[in-house]
Amino acid sequence: MANGDHHIRIAATSDLGALATLHARSFPDESWSITSLATLVAAPSSFCLIIGEEASGPLGFLLGQAVAGEAEVVTFAVDPTERGRGLGARLLAAALATAGTLGALDIYLEVAADNFAARGLYGRAGFVEVGRRQGYYRRPQGTMDAVIMKRGITASPAD
Repeated sequence: MANGDHHIRIAATSDLGALATLHARSFPDESWSITSLATLVAAPSSFCLIIGEEASGPLGFLLGQAVAGEAEVVTFAVDPTERGRGLGARLLAAALATAGTLGALDIYLEVAADNFAARGLYGRAGFVEVGRRQGYYRRPQGTMDAVIMKRGITASPAD
């Protein structure tokens, strides 16, 4: 899948180090190790999409799971220096299409209540809030609620 200068592709094992580094830059208080990412990516229900050129490394990635008619965005990161350029929207659209091909009818995600940029992206993509997990995210100054969001997946890529 290509659009503009950046391609979307399926992650390979050789990408895990770069993905762990990108995750740490994106979520310094909650970063995941290479081992954690490897375990999640290896799960039979998982899919991991990367945006960026292979030579320069990933600019963003989305790790999801799809099973029994439902999908979940497990983690989603865009390089902090690349945000606001539409990369996240493109990755999210590709993930919706991928989840649909895997039989998912609905997709869920959790996002920190204070992550207004991400919540805006998800809202523009048709996600709606369906619940909250109180104090889910740990922060240096305390905790933050997780907003649970959901969107239906249709067969039409225009949705």
